[in-house]
Amino acid sequence: MIHGDDDQVVPFEVGGKASAALIDDAELVVYPGAPHGITDTHKDQLNKDLLAFLGSWSGARIRRRASADPRPGTAIGM
Repeated sequence: MIHGDDDQVVPFEVGGKASAALIDDAELVVYPGAPHGITDTHKDQLNKDLLAFLGSWSGARIRRRASADPRPGTAIGM
């Protein structure tokens, strides 16, 4: 989960922080002072963080997660 702590559209407390609390093993990355449009304002850092996250997933972990039975109300999109 990546969220700017100065998001005026989806405030941090009800967006990133609340969402991360609902997901097991979620990692919350907070961009200090970042607004809602981090894809424009923080694109270099966002790309770096997304690539690091994707690089941390091994093929075995993705296969294991994709083959697991999802819990009710969850989606596995791998």
